[in-house]
Amino acid sequence: APPPFNDRCLAVAGRCGSACMGHQEKMPHCLENGYINHSALVGEIKLQDNKQLPVYMFVYVLLFGFCVKVIMLCPGIFSPYPHCRNYAPELTEQLRYIVTCTPSTAGDENKSTTMRNIIGCISAMPRGIRCRYHVVLLDETHRVEMRVCWQKLSDVISAIPSTGGNSYQEN
Repeated sequence: APPPFNDRCLAVAGRCGSACMGHQEKMPHCLENGYINHSALVGEIKLQDNKQLPVYMFVYVLLFGFCVKVIMLCPGIFSPYPHCRNYAPELTEQLRYIVTCTPSTAGDENKSTTMRNIIGCISAMPRGIRCRYHVVLLDETHRVEMRVCWQKLSDVISAIPSTGGNSYQEN
């Protein structure tokens, strides 16, 4: 076939024969009977491994980055939120409620980052609080998936039994 189709030929003239051409140079390691010499096919294989310093460094950098990501997305799991040592719960008796707001701006934050911020607001609730504590999510893009995440988190919080004081429904 004329160009550009002359490189797509499937006809082979024998075991060590030429493909699609009547004349071709003799193939190396091909014997007269059409077989390839066995010594050319079988030989020592040099084993290769990845036990090299650059590979180890690359793996450690990946593991370190993963650990940083896990720690960044999980606030309050590894250490409790440091509340002010001079805080007295009686200070909240005169308040009607405390509201904390976490904004999610313009949809450039993914769900896990927004959930991290919400959990951070929840963990900022003072111990022994004597007024209502509200967490507000300000999602400027009104994402449906964030609404679903908020509802699921509310379901988890409402399933936690009250250990004293006001229940979730009363607060």
